[in-house]
Amino acid sequence: MEKLEELRNREFIHTKVISLDFLQSMGLDDEFTEVFEKMGWDEFWDLSNVKGSKILTLEFLSTLRITLEKIYFRVLNNEFDLPWDVFSTCLGFDNPNIKMENVTKHMNKKEFWYEITRENYEGWQPRNSHICNPTLLFLHQWIGHTLFPRDDIRIVGEIDTRILFAMLHKIQISLVVEMAKHWIRASSQPRRWAIEFTSVITKFCAYQNQLNNFDRYIITSRVVLHKRFYIQGQYLKGGANNSVFLKVYNTHETSLLPCEELKIYNGNPLLPMCKRHMRHAGPTTRAIARAAGDDDDSDYE
Repeated sequence: MEKLEELRNREFIHTKVISLDFLQSMGLDDEFTEVFEKMGWDEFWDLSNVKGSKILTLEFLSTLRITLEKIYFRVLNNEFDLPWDVFSTCLGFDNPNIKMENVTKHMNKKEFWYEITRENYEGWQPRNSHICNPTLLFLHQWIGHTLFPRDDIRIVGEIDTRILFAMLHKIQISLVVEMAKHWIRASSQPRRWAIEFTSVITKFCAYQNQLNNFDRYIITSRVVLHKRFYIQGQYLKGGANNSVFLKVYNTHETSLLPCEELKIYNGNPLLPMCKRHMRHAGPTTRAIARAAGDDDDSDYE
Protein backbone atom coordinates (compact mmCIF):
# COMPACT_ATOMS: atom_id res chain seq x y z
CA MET A 1 0.00 0.00 0.00
CA GLU A 2 2.88 2.38 0.74
CA LYS A 3 4.27 1.92 -2.77
CA LEU A 4 0.81 2.52 -4.24
CA GLU A 5 0.42 5.78 -2.33
CA GLU A 6 3.85 6.97 -3.44
CA LEU A 7 2.94 6.40 -7.08
CA ARG A 8 -0.54 7.92 -7.07
CA ASN A 9 0.77 11.46 -7.35
CA ARG A 10 3.14 10.72 -10.23
CA GLU A 11 2.23 11.80 -13.75
CA PHE A 12 1.41 8.94 -16.12
CA ILE A 13 1.56 9.57 -19.87
CA HIS A 14 1.17 7.57 -23.05
CA THR A 15 4.49 6.21 -24.30
CA LYS A 16 6.02 8.79 -26.64
CA VAL A 17 6.44 7.75 -30.26
CA ILE A 18 8.26 9.04 -33.32
CA SER A 19 5.83 9.97 -36.07
CA LEU A 20 5.59 7.18 -38.63
CA ASP A 21 4.96 9.73 -41.36
CA PHE A 22 8.12 11.54 -40.32
CA LEU A 23 10.14 8.30 -40.44
CA GLN A 24 8.76 7.66 -43.91
CA SER A 25 9.71 11.15 -45.07
CA MET A 26 13.30 10.45 -44.01
CA GLY A 27 13.36 7.03 -45.68
CA LEU A 28 13.67 5.29 -42.31
CA ASP A 29 10.31 3.50 -42.14
CA ASP A 30 11.48 0.52 -44.22
CA GLU A 31 14.78 0.43 -42.34
CA PHE A 32 13.02 0.37 -38.97
CA THR A 33 10.82 -2.46 -40.22
CA GLU A 34 13.84 -4.43 -41.44
CA VAL A 35 15.82 -3.87 -38.24
CA PHE A 36 12.97 -4.97 -35.99
CA GLU A 37 12.27 -8.01 -38.15
CA LYS A 38 15.92 -9.02 -37.83
CA MET A 39 15.72 -8.50 -34.06
CA GLY A 40 12.45 -10.43 -33.72
CA TRP A 41 10.75 -7.31 -32.33
CA ASP A 42 8.39 -6.53 -35.22
CA GLU A 43 5.33 -7.31 -33.07
CA PHE A 44 6.50 -4.98 -30.30
CA TRP A 45 8.19 -1.88 -31.64
CA ASP A 46 5.28 0.33 -32.83
CA LEU A 47 3.19 1.50 -29.86
CA SER A 48 1.57 4.42 -31.67
CA ASN A 49 -1.88 2.82 -31.49
CA VAL A 50 -1.52 1.43 -27.96
CA LYS A 51 -2.98 3.72 -25.32
CA GLY A 52 -1.53 4.08 -21.86
CA SER A 53 -3.54 3.63 -18.67
CA LYS A 54 -2.64 5.04 -15.26
CA ILE A 55 -4.78 2.52 -13.39
CA LEU A 56 -3.20 -0.48 -15.15
CA THR A 57 0.35 0.81 -14.75
CA LEU A 58 -0.22 1.88 -11.16
CA GLU A 59 -1.43 -1.56 -10.13
CA PHE A 60 1.37 -3.21 -12.11
CA LEU A 61 4.13 -1.11 -10.53
CA SER A 62 2.81 -1.28 -6.99
CA THR A 63 2.87 -5.10 -7.09
CA LEU A 64 5.91 -5.69 -9.31
CA ARG A 65 8.54 -8.12 -8.06
CA ILE A 66 11.28 -9.84 -10.03
CA THR A 67 13.63 -12.78 -9.50
CA LEU A 68 16.26 -14.38 -11.70
CA GLU A 69 13.63 -16.74 -13.11
CA LYS A 70 10.31 -14.90 -12.97
CA ILE A 71 8.34 -11.68 -12.87
CA TYR A 72 5.37 -11.24 -10.56
CA PHE A 73 2.71 -8.51 -10.71
CA ARG A 74 -1.03 -7.87 -10.66
CA VAL A 75 -3.28 -6.07 -13.16
CA LEU A 76 -7.07 -5.73 -12.94
CA ASN A 77 -6.92 -7.88 -9.79
CA ASN A 78 -5.42 -10.76 -11.75
CA GLU A 79 -2.11 -12.08 -10.46
CA PHE A 80 0.66 -13.09 -12.85
CA ASP A 81 3.71 -15.14 -11.93
CA LEU A 82 5.50 -15.65 -15.24
CA PRO A 83 8.83 -17.02 -16.39
CA TRP A 84 10.78 -14.36 -18.28
CA ASP A 85 10.41 -16.10 -21.64
CA VAL A 86 6.62 -16.17 -21.31
CA PHE A 87 6.46 -12.51 -20.33
CA SER A 88 8.73 -11.65 -23.27
CA THR A 89 6.42 -13.43 -25.69
CA CYS A 90 3.39 -11.62 -24.25
CA LEU A 91 5.01 -8.29 -25.13
CA GLY A 92 5.70 -9.33 -28.72
CA PHE A 93 9.36 -10.36 -28.61
CA ASP A 94 10.31 -13.46 -30.62
CA ASN A 95 13.59 -14.16 -28.82
CA PRO A 96 12.71 -14.77 -25.18
CA ASN A 97 15.81 -16.70 -24.08
CA ILE A 98 18.72 -14.80 -25.66
CA LYS A 99 20.54 -12.86 -22.97
CA MET A 100 22.08 -9.63 -24.19
CA GLU A 101 25.23 -9.87 -22.09
CA ASN A 102 26.06 -13.27 -23.59
CA VAL A 103 25.67 -12.46 -27.28
CA THR A 104 27.25 -8.99 -27.14
CA LYS A 105 30.19 -9.87 -24.88
CA HIS A 106 32.61 -9.59 -27.81
CA MET A 107 31.64 -5.95 -28.44
CA ASN A 108 34.50 -3.49 -28.03
CA LYS A 109 32.80 -0.30 -26.86
CA LYS A 110 35.57 2.04 -27.98
CA GLU A 111 35.80 0.47 -31.43
CA PHE A 112 32.03 0.49 -31.91
CA TRP A 113 31.68 4.10 -30.81
CA TYR A 114 34.38 5.10 -33.29
CA GLU A 115 32.58 3.12 -36.01
CA ILE A 116 29.35 5.07 -35.59
CA THR A 117 30.80 8.51 -34.73
CA ARG A 118 34.44 8.63 -35.90
CA GLU A 119 35.25 9.88 -32.42
CA ASN A 120 37.41 8.28 -29.76
CA TYR A 121 35.51 7.24 -26.66
CA GLU A 122 37.21 8.83 -23.67
CA GLY A 123 34.98 7.66 -20.84
CA TRP A 124 32.64 10.67 -20.77
CA GLN A 125 28.90 10.22 -21.14
CA PRO A 126 28.44 9.95 -24.93
CA ARG A 127 25.54 11.79 -26.56
CA ASN A 128 23.35 10.54 -29.38
CA SER A 129 23.92 13.78 -31.31
CA HIS A 130 27.42 12.42 -32.04
CA ILE A 131 25.96 9.44 -33.95
CA CYS A 132 26.33 10.35 -37.62
CA ASN A 133 24.19 7.61 -39.15
CA PRO A 134 20.49 8.58 -39.34
CA THR A 135 19.16 5.06 -38.81
CA LEU A 136 21.25 4.42 -35.71
CA LEU A 137 20.53 7.91 -34.38
CA PHE A 138 16.78 7.47 -34.57
CA LEU A 139 16.94 3.89 -33.35
CA HIS A 140 18.58 5.30 -30.24
CA GLN A 141 15.77 7.82 -29.96
CA TRP A 142 13.34 4.90 -30.13
CA ILE A 143 15.26 3.04 -27.41
CA GLY A 144 15.01 6.08 -25.13
CA HIS A 145 11.28 6.50 -25.64
CA THR A 146 10.12 2.89 -25.79
CA LEU A 147 12.47 0.40 -24.12
CA PHE A 148 13.95 2.60 -21.39
CA PRO A 149 12.01 5.89 -21.24
CA ARG A 150 13.83 8.39 -19.08
CA ASP A 151 14.19 12.09 -18.41
CA ASP A 152 17.24 12.59 -20.67
CA ILE A 153 17.40 10.39 -23.75
CA ARG A 154 20.43 12.19 -25.17
CA ILE A 155 22.88 10.07 -23.18
CA VAL A 156 23.96 6.80 -24.83
CA GLY A 157 24.31 4.38 -21.93
CA GLU A 158 26.06 1.03 -21.82
CA ILE A 159 22.89 -0.91 -22.52
CA ASP A 160 21.93 1.45 -25.36
CA THR A 161 25.33 0.86 -26.97
CA ARG A 162 24.90 -2.90 -26.79
CA ILE A 163 21.43 -2.71 -28.31
CA LEU A 164 22.69 -0.58 -31.21
CA PHE A 165 25.55 -3.03 -31.70
CA ALA A 166 23.09 -5.93 -31.77
CA MET A 167 20.84 -4.11 -34.23
CA LEU A 168 23.71 -3.29 -36.57
CA HIS A 169 25.01 -6.86 -36.51
CA LYS A 170 21.57 -8.52 -36.62
CA ILE A 171 22.02 -10.20 -33.24
CA GLN A 172 18.75 -11.15 -31.56
CA ILE A 173 18.56 -10.34 -27.84
CA SER A 174 16.02 -10.42 -25.03
CA LEU A 175 15.61 -7.27 -22.93
CA VAL A 176 12.61 -7.87 -20.68
CA VAL A 177 14.70 -8.36 -17.53
CA GLU A 178 16.53 -5.08 -18.14
CA MET A 179 13.23 -3.36 -18.95
CA ALA A 180 11.64 -4.55 -15.70
CA LYS A 181 14.64 -3.33 -13.70
CA HIS A 182 14.30 0.02 -15.41
CA TRP A 183 10.60 0.19 -14.51
CA ILE A 184 11.45 -0.42 -10.86
CA ARG A 185 14.08 2.32 -10.90
CA ALA A 186 11.72 4.71 -12.70
CA SER A 187 9.02 4.18 -10.09
CA SER A 188 11.38 5.47 -7.38
CA GLN A 189 12.49 8.60 -9.27
CA PRO A 190 11.49 12.14 -8.22
CA ARG A 191 7.83 13.02 -8.58
CA ARG A 192 8.53 15.46 -11.43
CA TRP A 193 9.51 12.56 -13.72
CA ALA A 194 6.54 11.07 -15.55
CA ILE A 195 5.88 7.34 -15.85
CA GLU A 196 6.13 6.82 -19.62
CA PHE A 197 6.00 3.06 -20.29
CA THR A 198 2.23 2.82 -19.79
CA SER A 199 1.56 1.63 -23.34
CA VAL A 200 3.80 -1.40 -22.77
CA ILE A 201 1.63 -2.50 -19.85
CA THR A 202 -1.51 -2.03 -21.95
CA LYS A 203 0.09 -4.16 -24.66
CA PHE A 204 0.59 -7.00 -22.17
CA CYS A 205 -3.01 -6.75 -20.98
CA ALA A 206 -4.30 -6.82 -24.56
CA TYR A 207 -2.28 -9.99 -25.24
CA GLN A 208 -3.88 -11.56 -22.17
CA ASN A 209 -7.38 -10.50 -23.31
CA GLN A 210 -7.80 -8.46 -20.13
CA LEU A 211 -9.25 -5.35 -21.74
CA ASN A 212 -12.80 -6.33 -22.67
CA ASN A 213 -14.98 -3.30 -21.89
CA PHE A 214 -12.01 -1.51 -20.33
CA ASP A 215 -11.93 2.21 -21.12
CA ARG A 216 -9.91 3.87 -18.36
CA TYR A 217 -7.08 5.22 -20.47
CA ILE A 218 -5.03 8.36 -20.00
CA ILE A 219 -7.06 11.29 -21.33
CA THR A 220 -4.19 13.65 -22.15
CA SER A 221 -2.89 13.47 -25.71
CA ARG A 222 0.09 11.38 -26.68
CA VAL A 223 3.34 13.17 -27.52
CA VAL A 224 4.24 12.37 -31.14
CA LEU A 225 7.67 13.56 -32.20
CA HIS A 226 7.91 15.25 -35.59
CA LYS A 227 10.49 17.13 -37.63
CA ARG A 228 10.47 20.34 -35.62
CA PHE A 229 11.36 18.48 -32.40
CA TYR A 230 14.55 17.20 -34.00
CA ILE A 231 15.35 20.52 -35.64
CA GLN A 232 15.10 22.21 -32.25
CA GLY A 233 17.37 19.53 -30.79
CA GLN A 234 19.91 20.29 -33.53
CA TYR A 235 19.82 16.77 -34.92
CA LEU A 236 18.32 17.96 -38.21
CA LYS A 237 18.18 21.03 -40.36
CA GLY A 238 15.16 22.04 -42.41
CA GLY A 239 15.53 23.09 -46.04
CA ALA A 240 13.55 24.36 -48.98
CA ASN A 241 10.46 22.48 -50.14
CA ASN A 242 10.13 20.72 -46.77
CA SER A 243 13.48 18.93 -47.22
CA VAL A 244 15.35 17.56 -44.20
CA PHE A 245 19.10 17.33 -43.61
CA LEU A 246 21.00 15.34 -40.98
CA LYS A 247 23.49 17.58 -39.17
CA VAL A 248 26.82 15.77 -38.95
CA TYR A 249 28.26 16.40 -35.50
CA ASN A 250 31.47 18.43 -35.23
CA THR A 251 31.44 19.39 -38.90
CA HIS A 252 29.81 22.04 -41.05
CA GLU A 253 28.34 19.25 -43.19
CA THR A 254 24.79 18.01 -43.64
CA SER A 255 23.35 14.98 -45.40
CA LEU A 256 20.08 15.18 -47.30
CA LEU A 257 17.52 12.62 -46.14
CA PRO A 258 16.52 10.11 -47.36
CA CYS A 259 20.04 8.88 -48.10
CA GLU A 260 20.29 5.42 -49.67
CA GLU A 261 24.05 5.30 -49.12
CA LEU A 262 23.68 5.50 -45.32
CA LYS A 263 21.31 2.55 -44.90
CA ILE A 264 22.90 0.28 -42.33
CA TYR A 265 22.42 -3.06 -44.12
CA ASN A 266 23.48 -2.11 -47.65
CA GLY A 267 27.21 -2.68 -47.17
CA ASN A 268 28.28 0.96 -47.54
CA PRO A 269 30.17 2.98 -44.89
CA LEU A 270 27.91 3.95 -41.99
CA LEU A 271 28.94 7.60 -41.96
CA PRO A 272 29.06 10.39 -44.53
CA MET A 273 32.51 11.50 -45.62
CA CYS A 274 33.02 14.79 -43.76
CA LYS A 275 35.93 16.79 -42.43
CA ARG A 276 35.83 17.24 -38.65
CA HIS A 277 36.51 20.55 -36.96
CA MET A 278 36.66 21.88 -33.42
CA ARG A 279 33.49 23.60 -32.29
CA HIS A 280 33.53 26.95 -30.51
CA ALA A 281 31.06 28.47 -28.13
CA GLY A 282 28.09 30.16 -29.74
CA PRO A 283 24.33 30.62 -29.45
CA THR A 284 22.45 27.92 -27.61
CA THR A 285 20.72 25.27 -29.69
CA ARG A 286 17.32 26.42 -28.46
CA ALA A 287 18.09 30.02 -29.47
CA ILE A 288 19.19 28.89 -32.91
CA ALA A 289 16.07 26.77 -33.35
CA ARG A 290 13.78 29.60 -32.28
CA ALA A 291 15.50 31.97 -34.67
CA ALA A 292 14.68 29.48 -37.42
CA GLY A 293 11.03 29.46 -36.33
CA ASP A 294 11.04 25.91 -34.92
CA ASP A 295 10.35 26.56 -31.25
CA ASP A 296 7.82 23.74 -30.70
CA ASP A 297 9.41 20.55 -29.45
CA SER A 298 6.59 18.07 -29.89
CA ASP A 299 3.17 17.43 -31.30
CA TYR A 300 0.12 15.92 -29.66
CA GLU A 301 -2.51 13.60 -31.01
